[in-house]
Amino acid sequence: MLGATNLIPLGNSTTVYKVNPVTFVNVQYPISTAAPTRVISTENTATVTTREATAWVVVIYALLLVFFLVLAGGFIHTIRKDKEG
Repeated sequence: MLGATNLIPLGNSTTVYKVNPVTFVNVQYPISTAAPTRVISTENTATVTTREATAWVVVIYALLLVFFLVLAGGFIHTIRKDKEG
């Protein structure tokens, strides 16, 4: 797919959990067939969300905005000229 590998880093959200490796293995790969899954609680230590607007994204946005404003102005001028003539 064209453009599927493009990554625009405008925001990032990560969550960190404290997990005991022994408990994790026992829960994910249980030995008992009577109780094949277990529920454990993990402590959520931090949720971090950051937003970054990189300069090139702002520049491209500004250029597109100016381009479409000029294009709209040209269409308006053409429509008014056609109505007069």
